[in-house]
Amino acid sequence: MNHIFIDEPNKCCGCKNCQNICPVNAISMNEDAEGFLYPNVDANKCINCGACKKHCPLLNDMKRNTFLKEPLCVAAKTKNKDIQLKCSSGGLFGTIALETIEKGGIVVGSEMDERHKVHHTIVDNKEALSKILGSKYVYSDLDNVFIDVKKYLDDDREVLFCGVPCQIAALINFLPKSYDNLTTVEVICHGTPSQKLFDKYVDFLEKKYSAKLKGFQFRSKKAANWGTFKALAEFEILKKNTSKIVSKKINADFDPYYWSFLNSKNYRESCYSCKYANPNRNADITLGDFWGIEHIKPNMVDYNGVSTVIINTNKGLETFKMLDEKIEWDYVDYKTMQDNNGQLKAPSKRPIDRDNWYTDIERSDFFEKIKIRKNYKSYIKLFFPQKLKFKIKKIISKK
Repeated sequence: MNHIFIDEPNKCCGCKNCQNICPVNAISMNEDAEGFLYPNVDANKCINCGACKKHCPLLNDMKRNTFLKEPLCVAAKTKNKDIQLKCSSGGLFGTIALETIEKGGIVVGSEMDERHKVHHTIVDNKEALSKILGSKYVYSDLDNVFIDVKKYLDDDREVLFCGVPCQIAALINFLPKSYDNLTTVEVICHGTPSQKLFDKYVDFLEKKYSAKLKGFQFRSKKAANWGTFKALAEFEILKKNTSKIVSKKINADFDPYYWSFLNSKNYRESCYSCKYANPNRNADITLGDFWGIEHIKPNMVDYNGVSTVIINTNKGLETFKMLDEKIEWDYVDYKTMQDNNGQLKAPSKRPIDRDNWYTDIERSDFFEKIKIRKNYKSYIKLFFPQKLKFKIKKIISKK
């Protein structure tokens, strides 16, 4: 058998490379009971060319001959406050994206559309940039975006592609060659829940607030300062012949979806054995939150966010230099980065209750049945502002 075959769920990341690379369209992606996509091969169409196996990011490793001998690590934040507020951390991706667009390039990233579906999309103007900024704690459907990316690259357009590590690996494995006009940015990833689970969560929210969900932002800085996990949900309230938008702040410690995500309970099975959660990064640039900045680089503390930035390639270094006066930054050693971002060392640990986490997903009261295990920290954070926490840690770090 010379075609892809998934005998265990942890052997597929759902990137759709096999479907998109198949020359005879013999592969379709089917949703399992948990809502995750897996390939299905039509034996009557398959010509056993092996292209699907050859381009799978979980079956193949990336060539690393273009990578720096030692990654360059910095703490950084953009000077563009509008961009910083729209991003989840320090605004580095938004700043790079803006530069790319201003130079006539395109940017590819994930958006949550008006139906609350998360998927990768292509942006070529400043006005549309905001829709691909910020974290979406749902797996982003890549659909056939790699095919479009290849067309832009072949037309000599500059392309900036952002995704989680397995998606970066999938893109590199999909493309037939290396492109000098491609820059890849990966976000440090804990794991990804399914779209089906998020759809159930939307139903839960609409039932809870008796209103139609119009917008949802994870890690919204309108809801809380950086470092505090709160989402902002916008609902449309209908009364007689009028409507109004009402915003609700959602605290991760008391919300079934958010709490489950932060505690690694609802990820795709491949996330718990992720081959890309290690020191050998795949993208030109790796981005994440700079946790612990208040005692590592207290002079860099910013309540609107600071980014962990790891530059892995010469292309990444060129891109970073392009930012010039648009950011503030300072060097940090790689071990410090690892110590404050566990997924730079190893994948998220699979909790025991993951075995049955999705079992009752079809139930209408699925989220109501989730028992959130609160601890004293959950309640302390309600009365202990993030700014005060930063100030105390800065004072302690100076002693």
